[in-house]
Amino acid sequence: MDFASFRDKVVDQFKALMEATYGIPTEYLPDGWSNDTVRDIWDTIGGVLAFLFALQFRPSAPVIGDYTPTILDTVLYVNAAYQSVVLTLPSAATYPGKVYHVKAIDLTNSAKVAAATGEYIDGVSEYNFILVNDSLMLVSDGTMWRVL
Repeated sequence: MDFASFRDKVVDQFKALMEATYGIPTEYLPDGWSNDTVRDIWDTIGGVLAFLFALQFRPSAPVIGDYTPTILDTVLYVNAAYQSVVLTLPSAATYPGKVYHVKAIDLTNSAKVAAATGEYIDGVSEYNFILVNDSLMLVSDGTMWRVL
Protein backbone atom coordinates (compact mmCIF):
# COMPACT_ATOMS: atom_id res chain seq x y z
CA MET A 1 0.00 0.00 0.00
CA ASP A 2 1.44 3.37 -0.97
CA PHE A 3 1.49 6.36 1.36
CA ALA A 4 -1.48 8.15 -0.23
CA SER A 5 -3.68 5.05 0.06
CA PHE A 6 -2.61 4.57 3.66
CA ARG A 7 -3.35 8.22 4.44
CA ASP A 8 -6.79 8.01 2.81
CA LYS A 9 -7.59 4.91 4.84
CA VAL A 10 -6.63 6.74 8.04
CA VAL A 11 -8.77 9.73 6.99
CA ASP A 12 -11.77 7.45 6.48
CA GLN A 13 -11.18 5.77 9.85
CA PHE A 14 -10.84 9.17 11.56
CA LYS A 15 -14.12 10.36 10.11
CA ALA A 16 -15.84 7.09 11.11
CA LEU A 17 -14.40 7.45 14.63
CA MET A 18 -15.75 11.00 14.89
CA GLU A 19 -19.18 9.74 13.92
CA ALA A 20 -19.10 6.66 16.17
CA THR A 21 -17.57 8.38 19.21
CA TYR A 22 -19.19 11.78 19.10
CA GLY A 23 -22.23 11.10 16.94
CA ILE A 24 -21.06 13.68 14.43
CA PRO A 25 -21.94 12.59 10.89
CA THR A 26 -19.06 13.44 8.61
CA GLU A 27 -21.20 15.94 6.70
CA TYR A 28 -21.62 17.88 9.97
CA LEU A 29 -17.95 18.23 10.77
CA PRO A 30 -16.98 21.88 11.32
CA ASP A 31 -16.81 24.05 8.24
CA GLY A 32 -13.70 23.30 6.30
CA TRP A 33 -13.32 19.79 7.70
CA SER A 34 -13.44 18.18 4.30
CA ASN A 35 -11.40 15.17 3.30
CA ASP A 36 -8.74 17.63 2.12
CA THR A 37 -8.60 19.31 5.55
CA VAL A 38 -8.28 15.99 7.34
CA ARG A 39 -5.58 14.99 4.84
CA ASP A 40 -3.78 18.28 5.52
CA ILE A 41 -3.87 17.55 9.26
CA TRP A 42 -2.52 14.07 8.57
CA ASP A 43 0.23 15.45 6.34
CA THR A 44 1.22 17.96 9.02
CA ILE A 45 1.26 15.84 12.18
CA GLY A 46 -0.24 12.46 11.44
CA GLY A 47 2.75 11.16 9.53
CA VAL A 48 5.06 11.99 12.42
CA LEU A 49 2.71 10.35 14.94
CA ALA A 50 2.36 7.25 12.75
CA PHE A 51 6.14 7.00 12.49
CA LEU A 52 6.57 7.26 16.27
CA PHE A 53 3.79 4.71 16.80
CA ALA A 54 5.42 2.35 14.31
CA LEU A 55 8.71 2.51 16.22
CA GLN A 56 7.07 0.61 19.06
CA PHE A 57 6.33 -2.31 16.73
CA ARG A 58 9.64 -2.67 14.97
CA PRO A 59 10.36 -6.33 14.30
CA SER A 60 13.07 -7.75 16.53
CA ALA A 61 15.97 -10.00 15.66
CA PRO A 62 18.24 -12.11 17.85
CA VAL A 63 21.33 -10.35 19.14
CA ILE A 64 24.16 -12.80 18.38
CA GLY A 65 27.16 -10.57 19.06
CA ASP A 66 28.06 -7.47 21.03
CA TYR A 67 25.48 -4.79 20.29
CA THR A 68 24.30 -1.34 21.38
CA PRO A 69 20.56 -0.86 20.84
CA THR A 70 19.21 2.18 19.01
CA ILE A 71 16.05 4.24 19.40
CA LEU A 72 14.41 1.90 16.87
CA ASP A 73 14.94 -1.23 18.97
CA THR A 74 12.32 -2.31 21.48
CA VAL A 75 12.48 -6.09 21.88
CA LEU A 76 15.90 -7.75 21.94
CA TYR A 77 16.48 -11.51 22.08
CA VAL A 78 19.99 -12.33 23.29
CA ASN A 79 21.33 -15.50 21.66
CA ALA A 80 24.69 -16.59 23.07
CA ALA A 81 24.72 -19.94 21.26
CA TYR A 82 27.95 -19.27 19.35
CA GLN A 83 29.78 -16.65 21.39
CA SER A 84 29.46 -14.50 24.48
CA VAL A 85 27.19 -11.50 24.04
CA VAL A 86 27.35 -8.07 25.65
CA LEU A 87 24.37 -5.83 25.08
CA THR A 88 25.64 -2.34 25.96
CA LEU A 89 22.88 0.15 26.66
CA PRO A 90 23.19 3.64 25.22
CA SER A 91 23.56 6.50 27.66
CA ALA A 92 20.35 6.91 29.67
CA ALA A 93 20.44 10.63 28.86
CA THR A 94 20.29 9.85 25.13
CA TYR A 95 16.80 8.30 25.23
CA PRO A 96 14.94 9.39 28.39
CA GLY A 97 11.76 7.34 28.72
CA LYS A 98 12.94 4.69 26.25
CA VAL A 99 11.97 1.11 27.10
CA TYR A 100 13.85 -2.03 26.05
CA HIS A 101 12.60 -5.56 26.59
CA VAL A 102 15.54 -7.99 26.69
CA LYS A 103 15.28 -11.79 26.88
CA ALA A 104 18.00 -14.45 26.90
CA ILE A 105 17.01 -17.23 24.49
CA ASP A 106 20.30 -19.20 24.53
CA LEU A 107 23.02 -19.16 27.17
CA THR A 108 25.50 -21.69 25.81
CA ASN A 109 28.01 -18.86 26.33
CA SER A 110 27.72 -15.91 28.72
CA ALA A 111 25.36 -13.03 28.06
CA LYS A 112 24.95 -9.74 29.86
CA VAL A 113 23.44 -6.29 29.63
CA ALA A 114 25.91 -3.53 30.47
CA ALA A 115 25.32 0.13 31.22
CA ALA A 116 27.25 2.76 29.28
CA THR A 117 30.57 3.78 30.80
CA GLY A 118 29.99 5.59 34.09
CA GLU A 119 26.29 4.70 34.22
CA TYR A 120 24.24 2.10 36.05
CA ILE A 121 21.33 -0.29 35.76
CA ASP A 122 19.53 0.05 39.10
CA GLY A 123 22.85 0.78 40.82
CA VAL A 124 25.00 -1.91 39.15
CA SER A 125 27.12 -1.62 36.02
CA GLU A 126 25.89 -4.84 34.41
CA TYR A 127 23.30 -7.59 34.60
CA ASN A 128 24.39 -11.16 33.86
CA PHE A 129 21.78 -13.55 32.53
CA ILE A 130 21.76 -16.77 34.58
CA LEU A 131 18.92 -18.82 33.11
CA VAL A 132 17.54 -19.24 29.63
CA ASN A 133 14.35 -17.16 29.31
CA ASP A 134 15.56 -14.63 31.91
CA SER A 135 14.22 -11.28 30.84
CA LEU A 136 14.47 -7.60 31.73
CA MET A 137 12.33 -4.61 30.98
CA LEU A 138 14.56 -1.55 31.17
CA VAL A 139 13.51 2.09 31.11
CA SER A 140 15.70 5.16 31.05
CA ASP A 141 14.90 7.82 33.63
CA GLY A 142 17.34 10.19 31.91
CA THR A 143 20.18 9.52 34.35
CA MET A 144 20.26 5.73 34.65
CA TRP A 145 18.46 2.60 33.42
CA ARG A 146 15.80 1.13 35.71
CA VAL A 147 14.63 -2.48 35.77
CA LEU A 148 10.85 -2.78 35.91
